[in-house]
Amino acid sequence: MRSVFYLWVCLLMTGNVSAQKVATVQELAQWIDSHYKDSALKVSAAYRWVTENISYSTEKAFAINHGLDKRAVIDVAFERRKGVCENFAAIFSELCKLMGFRSEVIEGYTVQHGAMDEVGHAWVAVNMENDWYLFDPTWDVQYRPAYKYYKLRGDEFISSHVPYDPIWKLLPYREESRKRGGIANNYKDSLEIFLSMDSVARFRSAAKRIESDRAKNRLVNANYKVVKGRLEEQLQELQVKDYEKSVSFMNLAAEKMNDFVDYRNARFKPLKSETEIRMMLSGVEGMLDSALVYLTKVDHSEAVLVYGTGPARENESALRKKLKTLEAFVNQYFATAANEREKLFRE
Repeated sequence: MRSVFYLWVCLLMTGNVSAQKVATVQELAQWIDSHYKDSALKVSAAYRWVTENISYSTEKAFAINHGLDKRAVIDVAFERRKGVCENFAAIFSELCKLMGFRSEVIEGYTVQHGAMDEVGHAWVAVNMENDWYLFDPTWDVQYRPAYKYYKLRGDEFISSHVPYDPIWKLLPYREESRKRGGIANNYKDSLEIFLSMDSVARFRSAAKRIESDRAKNRLVNANYKVVKGRLEEQLQELQVKDYEKSVSFMNLAAEKMNDFVDYRNARFKPLKSETEIRMMLSGVEGMLDSALVYLTKVDHSEAVLVYGTGPARENESALRKKLKTLEAFVNQYFATAANEREKLFRE
């Protein structure tokens, strides 16, 4: 591994990244990406810019704000050039992502002088050279340019930084720890699986690990409630989306049947062939079947707050009954002698 001092010297020789006066994170990432060819130098340049251009806002030193918009965490602090740990971490992580690195902001707590800090903290994990490394730009402000928390492995970080989700400890798995929440046989494979999950599966997986991990304290317990709350929000959002999809299919079915009814009320004029008339109702039953599939998903949601689907099911049943009536009319129409069909419209 290249030393931090070596990287710092290379940065000085290549260009003064800390002096770049850019308006957005995107502009800074583009500048770094175009001026440094080596991947390690790109990450180091981003880290140096953050530690030298963002000042720590002591008046805003509060616990991690889980409800704050993630985009605002980056943009507001970048514009004001000040923030707390979550701002430092979010900006550095975003710079890495914009340059093509896989990066995640890690939330947890710290241990200093043998005691746990009562305020939550945030740092960053970046995938470099086919492995994950940990960075703490907030703490390294005081150590620049000889950074102490730059590109460290899990066993070098864990004595002072404890993530809420044990998967981000980046430690070799023992059989015991694997059984208590590890997804695979090692942390790299576990992270590959974890990061490929959708948001619901991620929260569910994280909650399981936090619950089974032995580390329990006020901050861990509070974060566990946050993760469970986020999981519930995601599950409820899925319910809403499934319900909306069901309604959308029913609306499409109703629209198609209404078009047919309008054509029937016009006594099947202008003239169409039998195939064309039957095609007007084609696919409606499939739409109603799809609506039922999504209503069933809503009924089987894991969310605590479950939407009632009774009225929607009644509507689907009414639409299906109407479809049968319209199909029966079409069948009767074409089974009737041509000179007698006009009477059907008056019945």
